[in-house]
Amino acid sequence: AKTIMLETPTMTVSSSTSSSSAVVDDPTAEEEEAVATAAALVGENVMDSARGINRHQITESRMKAILARYDHADDDDEEGGGSILEKGMKWWQKQRERAQQESLQRQAEEQRRKIVESGVEEVRVGSTSLEHNETFRQMMNVAKPQLQNLFTVSRPRASKSGMGLSVQVSIDDDDSLWVPEAKIIDEPETKSMFQPYLLTKPVRQALAALALPPGIMYCPWTRLYSLARDGDSFFTFLRKVKGFQHSLLVVRTTKGSLFGGYADSPWEVQSQTSPEFFGSAQACLYRIDGDEVKVYKWSGANRYLQFLDSSAKMVAFGGGGGSFGLCVERDFQVGSTDRCVTFENEPLCPDTNFEIVDVECYGFLTGVF
Repeated sequence: AKTIMLETPTMTVSSSTSSSSAVVDDPTAEEEEAVATAAALVGENVMDSARGINRHQITESRMKAILARYDHADDDDEEGGGSILEKGMKWWQKQRERAQQESLQRQAEEQRRKIVESGVEEVRVGSTSLEHNETFRQMMNVAKPQLQNLFTVSRPRASKSGMGLSVQVSIDDDDSLWVPEAKIIDEPETKSMFQPYLLTKPVRQALAALALPPGIMYCPWTRLYSLARDGDSFFTFLRKVKGFQHSLLVVRTTKGSLFGGYADSPWEVQSQTSPEFFGSAQACLYRIDGDEVKVYKWSGANRYLQFLDSSAKMVAFGGGGGSFGLCVERDFQVGSTDRCVTFENEPLCPDTNFEIVDVECYGFLTGVF
């Protein structure tokens, strides 16, 4: 008779092919699994028995019967059969994976229990979060009263996975949008006297919220060109605004009307042969009545957004229907405004043709807070 001895630090198993070999009393299901495991993992300390070292003698047919209950091998194994040790190894691998899954589930349940029992009152943010960014804190200190009126946040609860927290956010049905203060960067000292800004602080704030794209409304402003400060030269204007992707043109007439346009593309000559329209759909026109601002967005009807003619010393917004929405020319001496298809705007001032007393152009410093 052939006998195979398998031994672990806690159990010795003797398997014999002889049908006359002595067999211990029927082991329990737990002991049967232990025997199969010992057969698969010889010499590994994975079997701890409270009774110390035990000896069981079991026939090979008995071992096969035990392993057959856990045999979920693939088609190749079903065809080839596989050895007892191979089956034992597969069974042990599945048992280990199942134990790992059960352990993770127990940990998740324990975490969920702790979160619920602790009655979480607040969520603390890590030291590398925006909460510890000075600029962000300043913005939030200013914005907090306005933000509290825009949405409410429910008390945190344990998430379904048990690994975090979840809240419900209710946003008020309000189209208003809070933006930080539209700050103008201080101009360097010059020999000439400082020229006051054409736009008041409330008007700048309204334009930032209503006319500027989301990516620009948070950026500081800088006055690139001022007719009163830099003179009425069209080419000085082009030199001052060169390199700025986004700009805001402000025009004041001799009769006190105040209006302008936002350009989302730089004021640069597009063609050396003939002037062309250019620009993006973010461009718009606006007019100011006191502290109230009326903005005319792109209608989508055409692409006549911005126009630059250096020979005529002219810049314009909008077109279609035989007229510009806004046009200033002749070194910013005169201009015109009328209805146009591009922005579907009303004339920006009572006089279709007007004389100019002052012009400003602001740029926006992206990446600066």
